[in-house]
Amino acid sequence: MTIRFELRTTKRTKGAEMVPLHISVSDGRAFRQRQVTNIMVNPEHWDVKAGDLKKRVLINEEVPQKLIEDLAALKAYINKKYTDDKEAGKVKDNWLEKALKSYDPNAKLSSSKKKLPSFDELYDQFLSGRDMGDGRRRHDEVLRRMIHRYESYMRCSTGRKRYVFVMS
Repeated sequence: MTIRFELRTTKRTKGAEMVPLHISVSDGRAFRQRQVTNIMVNPEHWDVKAGDLKKRVLINEEVPQKLIEDLAALKAYINKKYTDDKEAGKVKDNWLEKALKSYDPNAKLSSSKKKLPSFDELYDQFLSGRDMGDGRRRHDEVLRRMIHRYESYMRCSTGRKRYVFVMS
């Protein structure tokens, strides 16, 4: 099964600041449906070939992160719903339209996963549990700053604005 997001502009929407994304769901040659979503995106920030946000566009930091989370949640929901409905034999002509209407963006599938602690939280926990001298503590703070500089370097060199050193 393939789920893609597409940006389709018409003469009416050409030059518009925000345009709704289209979702395309296909399962081989037997099933293919397209539908308009309620997720709005600026056409200048969308990479048509990749089907994703452009990597090197200056955007407010919260906007792309929320959009990426919304797209991932919608994709996961459609994938699960299609799998369940296909087994039950409920996949019909207007299945995608009904699936999008039943989608609730506030009830995310990933809400059952617990939040992973950040690197700084884990590092503070590590430092508080150790008895060490001032020289060692300063050395560990230097190490923390080095890791933060590495995160900044990775953001700049790879174009991934949301690169974070994650501990799992």
